[in-house]
Amino acid sequence: MRLVVVFAFALGCSSNPADPSDASSPPDASSADAVDAPTEAAPEIDAGCGAHAKPLSFTPWILLDADNGKSWSDADGKATVDDTFVFEGNHAFKMHADKGTPNNGGLYGSWGAIESIAPALHKGDTIHAQIALYLPTTFDWSADPWLKFLRVHTMASDGTTNHGYDDIYIYNEKLNNIYEGQQTWKSSSAVLVKGCWQVVEYELVLDDVAIDQGGTGRVRIWISEPGGMRLALERTDTKTLGAASDLVDGFYVFTYWNSGQEDGMYPTQAQDAWVDRVVIEKDMSKLTEKDSAGNAIIAGVE
Repeated sequence: MRLVVVFAFALGCSSNPADPSDASSPPDASSADAVDAPTEAAPEIDAGCGAHAKPLSFTPWILLDADNGKSWSDADGKATVDDTFVFEGNHAFKMHADKGTPNNGGLYGSWGAIESIAPALHKGDTIHAQIALYLPTTFDWSADPWLKFLRVHTMASDGTTNHGYDDIYIYNEKLNNIYEGQQTWKSSSAVLVKGCWQVVEYELVLDDVAIDQGGTGRVRIWISEPGGMRLALERTDTKTLGAASDLVDGFYVFTYWNSGQEDGMYPTQAQDAWVDRVVIEKDMSKLTEKDSAGNAIIAGVE
């Protein structure tokens, strides 16, 4: 039986490997202008301007919900329960980033959170995640070159050797995708909006051979829009595992702020982001809602 895993976020990993620097820079990295830090606080937009939660139609395999006491596998105290901005219920997870300092290691271990995937997933499985995200109007996502957002960790069958991440990056307001084991970038049509709750879904069919090369490897990204979820990227040109025997053991939210030479330029300021109702699912038969093309999605938004 083929196993499909779906993530709905907010995010994780059973192991905690040191986060390596990227082997290569994203396209246009040399011309990516850093966004200046705001000089004064802009008024927050009514949180109702974005996505609205509705009950999920199924019981998820993994649900990270600040209201039900389920916290991250590894947050090192950096993902805290808070009620400043909430997508569903009465609380969300606040993730704090300190202002950049020289040689800060990209804030690894002090920014974001990790959720374990256990048992680990294999070739032939599908992982589908969803996360609700709130970025204040003053949030500055500039990085060198781009800011890591959602990340699925892959490793060798020995359970210890890091084989890279299937990543979603934030570049200005756009979401872009890469598997570090292939280094082929693709931009999505998803645009983030500050001052609103938005929901992102991320699906990976796990294979060391892409669909375009005769395998099943595929990536999909959805973004919430009025009325539901819109498919913003479907790519069939990239593998999602480095080798047929590779495993997926964790789902990461943020965790590493790309900082170039780590001279203290990024992050440009101390700031917070909020995530809520992170869903990770491995049984695609549970997903009864569909997007406009008939693809199964977690949804639970309106």
